Amino acid sequence: MKKEILARLGAIGALACVVGAGYLFLQHSGRDKAAAAAITGQAAVPVTTAVAEKKDVPLYVRGIGTVQAYNMAVIKTRVDGEIVKVAFQEGQYVKAGDPLYQVDPRPFQAILDEATASQGRNKAQLIGAELDLNRYIQMANQGFQSLQLRDQQQAKVDALKASIAADEAIMHTARLNLQYADIRAPCA
Repeated sequence: MKKEILARLGAIGALACVVGAGYLFLQHSGRDKAAAAAITGQAAVPVTTAVAEKKDVPLYVRGIGTVQAYNMAVIKTRVDGEIVKVAFQEGQYVKAGDPLYQVDPRPFQAILDEATASQGRNKAQLIGAELDLNRYIQMANQGFQSLQLRDQQQAKVDALKASIAADEAIMHTARLNLQYADIRAPCA
């Protein structure tokens, strides 16, 4: 039993020596670092303090993902041509009816101008043809003109009236194409 007690006391003594040696080592190594810093002239790291306060802090969330528009629409042109104007920037909010694109309107304006001129020419020719028709009718009624010439003149008047109607249809189509050249947002 004495041997056991002596063995335990020896173990405790050895443990105490190891702990004491470790403590002295740590104390000595810390002094060496402080002395070396003082010799080399390294300045201590400054520490700043501030008073705690309550305020809003901006929140930034970074992540990988996909952004989708609130509303999407497929835009198709009703007319062909070169896009000469883009009236919005990508990501911009648009309302229904806001302009988006403009297709070059000059060809459609040229067609409208041509049809307007053609209609004016046909109206002038119609006035002359109707005057001639009235003369042919009077002369045919008196027996001085053949019915064939009167009927031909009537056909000419009818053809000019149809040409004027065709010019009006071309003008209507050209006006529509001018409107379709201005592409607007269909929805908000």
